[in-house]
Amino acid sequence: EKFCAEGISLLGILVHSRHLRTVVHVLDKILPLFYPCQYYLLKNEQFLSHLLLFLHLDSGVPQGVTQQVTHKVAQHLTGASHGDNVKLLNSMIQAHISVSTQPNEVGPVAVLEFWVQALISQHL
Repeated sequence: EKFCAEGISLLGILVHSRHLRTVVHVLDKILPLFYPCQYYLLKNEQFLSHLLLFLHLDSGVPQGVTQQVTHKVAQHLTGASHGDNVKLLNSMIQAHISVSTQPNEVGPVAVLEFWVQALISQHL
């Protein structure tokens, strides 16, 4: 409850300040508390917009059309399409899935359901 009241805006400050690695570490500690009651975050517009901005900032996609095309071609040639922080986020999600299979944990379905819902929300 305290995270929803105060923590989400603080998370936003970290995202806007481009402390993206720190954002992943915060999510790593906080999200397991929300997997059993996902709707608190999934219905929070502010949280979802911070997640969208995180993904956008880490993608490094340039703004101009020519730069975007060049960026897409470079991504295709190098096989790289995500920034380091998105890769770190992916590793965190995998770790959460693994931990969730332990006795008395929420189970992998809850973790996957949270991320599917968060990533397909209208904001993204």
